[in-house]
Amino acid sequence: MCMSETQNCARKGIIYLMNLTVTHARTEESIEAKALWFRSLTLAERMDILCAFTEFLLMANPKITEQSNAQLIEGRVLVLATA
Repeated sequence: MCMSETQNCARKGIIYLMNLTVTHARTEESIEAKALWFRSLTLAERMDILCAFTEFLLMANPKITEQSNAQLIEGRVLVLATA
């Protein structure tokens, strides 16, 4: 998959800006910045992240695949429904 010249320039600009403003404080990272970063990834890079999170989850809790469908826990989750 080949990026257009505009997309390539935008991506390089984002990487440049991210390198200028590297922070390790989560309070300084907006959800918009995270979304912009995620949208800048290729489909292959997004899939790599999905696989990494899946592998991490399975390493942390290998028995998760044996669990049946999740059930609601009263008082812990607020479920919003359309009327």
